[in-house]
Amino acid sequence: MVHGSLNKAMKKLYRHELDFEQTFEYVRGNLGEVNQLSSQFLKLSVSKGNFYVLLPEGSDTKRIYEFNSGYITSFVDKEISRYVLDVTKKTPYSYIFDDVTVNASDGFKDEFSLKYSVFLNNEVYYLIKKESISEDLFLKCMKASNGIWHSLCLVTEIDFDDMPNKNLDENVIKKFCSNAQLAMIGAYDGEGYIFWERKDPLALKNLHA
Repeated sequence: MVHGSLNKAMKKLYRHELDFEQTFEYVRGNLGEVNQLSSQFLKLSVSKGNFYVLLPEGSDTKRIYEFNSGYITSFVDKEISRYVLDVTKKTPYSYIFDDVTVNASDGFKDEFSLKYSVFLNNEVYYLIKKESISEDLFLKCMKASNGIWHSLCLVTEIDFDDMPNKNLDENVIKKFCSNAQLAMIGAYDGEGYIFWERKDPLALKNLHA
């Protein structure tokens, strides 16, 4: 199904539904025991949704389930960023990305990390509240989160105003996952994403009308 032209300079993205069991085998292996966000998402959320991918024309769809392989899709991060923001712009959702390439103990001095990073023990995440999101910021988070072998972003309905500092705890992570509405899971050797969406989420009920 064609999602539509994002603008004249961007490629069209085509939605391809994925078989749950075939896709879950990869997702479980990719997310298992990586960090608390991945682990809790597997426990609390995955079974409540469906999987799909967004691919541009010319992608090798015969290899669509070769999630560990590259050269199946072309680089479409800008299109994916625009897509996610388009379908969530009228919702109360916020966004959390994990980053498996760094540790909290590394220390951060750049403006982006100082402003948006949050931590659970030595795990690093980037938290973007609804009022702060933009296409450029989403792209920066995608780039920071992409560890080639692993990347996870959750779009979640949760109030972050009660977070007193940058330190998360397991209960907050569980809230992220229990209220997740949409997720992006790195695939295709870092060149694409598997999408997960909650079944019949209220705020996204007209997403593909």
